[in-house]
Amino acid sequence: MIHTLNTFRLYIVAGLLLCFMAVSCKDDEEKDNNVNMNFSSLCGEFSVSDSKKIVFASGNLQYCPSTKVWRFAEHQYDYAGENNGQISDSFEGYIDLFGWGTGNNPTKISIDSTLYLNFVDWGINIGDSKTWFTLSAEEWLYMTETRENAADKLGVAKVGDVNGLVILPDTWILPEGLTFNSGVAEGYGADKFKEKNEYTLEQWSMMEAAGAVFFPAAGHRLGTEFGNAGFYGGLWTSTDYNDISVVWDVSFRSGQFYVYRHRRVYGRNVRLVKYLN
Repeated sequence: MIHTLNTFRLYIVAGLLLCFMAVSCKDDEEKDNNVNMNFSSLCGEFSVSDSKKIVFASGNLQYCPSTKVWRFAEHQYDYAGENNGQISDSFEGYIDLFGWGTGNNPTKISIDSTLYLNFVDWGINIGDSKTWFTLSAEEWLYMTETRENAADKLGVAKVGDVNGLVILPDTWILPEGLTFNSGVAEGYGADKFKEKNEYTLEQWSMMEAAGAVFFPAAGHRLGTEFGNAGFYGGLWTSTDYNDISVVWDVSFRSGQFYVYRHRRVYGRNVRLVKYLN
């Protein structure tokens, strides 16, 4: 009985320590001078070239048109969903699916590709307007294909009730009692993500405290049409392509991950980063 009680106490202490780590591993919050909004980064460090490392923002970028307020989603698995179908300059909720390069015009909904030819990084709206930025396609490719053990550090997953993609940092120690299976599932569908990895919110807090990053399968938007949440996720890169209609992006489904090209008029997620060196 004494052994059982002591073991239980140890679990409680370990749990409290992990909760503390999940909060304390984030950088000191940066306060935006314009809107008094806080922005923080996660603790995992990721190589994006032979000489540069980055940390990711604590959540996907979100914007409230009516108040012109930018924020990072409260949790990595949060996304605006159906709100994106109501996109307009007067909408009072938050949106998070943006046309390519619309840091200066986040509610642009035109499907005319010629109106998206110039890239304006969303990072100009955050903090000192110089620290946060969008990764290039080359940096994404280095992180997911070139860095040491890159193939072992990416896998689809379900976190709570949200499907998405997990990427692990350069230095990774799996939390005790958890598992991580790299790669994508065999097949496509909302029910396939969990076949690779499935975490409760409590388990995910342990993964996040160890440096893991999660990108929700938040769907996409075309004009004001929103769809495919739970099935599909996409993130913009900052890299243009020699074609008036497409640019480089990051896309994933349960059975597929790729850095390739996508129509620049689509609304897709943005996860900002900052360099460590």
